[in-house]
Amino acid sequence: MIVQLALKAAPKIVHAGWKVLVPLGVGTAAALGVEAKGIVDTAQGRKSRQDAMKRLSEALADCEALRVKTERIAREYGELQIRVHKETVGRLADRLERNEHLVKRLNFKKVDGVRIRIPNIPKYAATLRASALGSAG
Repeated sequence: MIVQLALKAAPKIVHAGWKVLVPLGVGTAAALGVEAKGIVDTAQGRKSRQDAMKRLSEALADCEALRVKTERIAREYGELQIRVHKETVGRLADRLERNEHLVKRLNFKKVDGVRIRIPNIPKYAATLRASALGSAG
């Protein structure tokens, strides 16, 4: 609609006076200035977007590297926990077997008013070892 109006007015513009041409020229210049600013802003926006995408990719790469490092440390810690558990349970089983004769003396006796019943030591030690091996797998 504005274009049609401008096309109709174009042949008659020659006869217009300075009171019409000066504001029209100023408006045209302002429109061209705004258009130029829009083009510059668009270019700056694209550059800003590219910079932001670059920073995002760098941050994602850093995050991935940290995730891999954290998983490796967690896996090492888990393996350490399993090894320590196996060794601790193994030492307990060995100690029970070494001191079986002392443990049997406690069987069905009261210690500080509490009746102690000791299970079958070899069977108990085998169960402890089996549970230690099962936790490693």
